[in-house]
Order: sequence, then structure tokens, then C-alpha cells
Amino acid sequence: MITQKELKKLLHYDPSTGLFTWIKKTSNRIKVGDIAGSLSDTGYIDIRLNGKLIKAHRLAWLYINGAWPVRVIDHINHKRTDNRICNLRDVPISVNASNVSDKSSSASGYTGVTWCKSSKKWRAKIQVNGRHYHIGRFEKLIDAVLAYSSAKAEAIKVKTDKLLNGDQVREQVFYKKVAA
Repeated sequence: MITQKELKKLLHYDPSTGLFTWIKKTSNRIKVGDIAGSLSDTGYIDIRLNGKLIKAHRLAWLYINGAWPVRVIDHINHKRTDNRICNLRDVPISVNASNVSDKSSSASGYTGVTWCKSSKKWRAKIQVNGRHYHIGRFEKLIDAVLAYSSAKAEAIKVKTDKLLNGDQVREQVFYKKVAA
């Protein structure tokens, strides 16, 4: 794998834009000053170095921190091409998986909120660590959405705390809150 020192000889990284530019010509197709990388099929920026494609967000982490990420690099704002260092964080895979954009495939248009025909109310539910939790039923859609958002924020916080600090008590408190 490439080191920070080797990377800085080839590319310049602007942490405020998240863009890499070439500072050394490494092939006939590369011009010094050009933006490095191309959009991959998965929506990330890939940069070819030493014959290997490497994700730009991983290179940004190396460039700034001097070491490869230990875990998974998460794009906080969900935009896979936004490689500004302020938008990147090194997190466990389970935290990264929790940081997903809301899907609008349900009737409500919001993740975790569905219409309950029998009660004629909006139902909010969440899945945490493979377990499903009923948050509640609500007359107003906005109340269900806010309840889900609050539970999701708490779940992410608890999951992050648990994984980073081994805090089992906070996880139990979350389960009691949501299950109630």
C-alpha cells in the first residue's frame, strides 16, 4: 500500500473541496494540475495509483491523518463524491450502515413510517441489531416521522458509544425506551 509520503509526491489534496489534483505526471494520460480520479459504478471516486484503484475518500484520510483508516470511511452527508475531510469519519461498519439516506419507497415517503389500516394511524418502527421495535402509532404523519428520527438518532448514538466505548448500559436503556 502507498504511504502518506508517497501519496503527497503524486497528488495534492484540498481538504475544503475534497478534490485531488496531480502534481506529478505518472502516465501519458495524466497532466499536472488535472483533477485526479473518475466516478466508479458504485458512485465513489476512484484514483489509480501504482496500477491499483483506490477510493478517494480513503486516500483523503491517509493524506490528512498519515495512516490508513482502521475501519470504514463514512460520508456523513451521504454524498459519495463529497470527499472533504470534514465529511469523512473512520467508523465501525455497523455505524456506517446506520448512516443511510431515508428511502421514500413506503406510502409515507419516510423510512420507518407506514400506514396502519386497522388503526388508521401512522406506525413508526425501527430495526436495531436485527431486532424490530415498535415505536408507536400516531394520528399525524409528522409525529411518526419525528418519533422515528429520534429513535434512529438514539440508536446511532448508542451503537457508536457501545462500539467505541463498550457501553452496554446505554444499549439496554435504548431498548427499554423504544420497546415501551
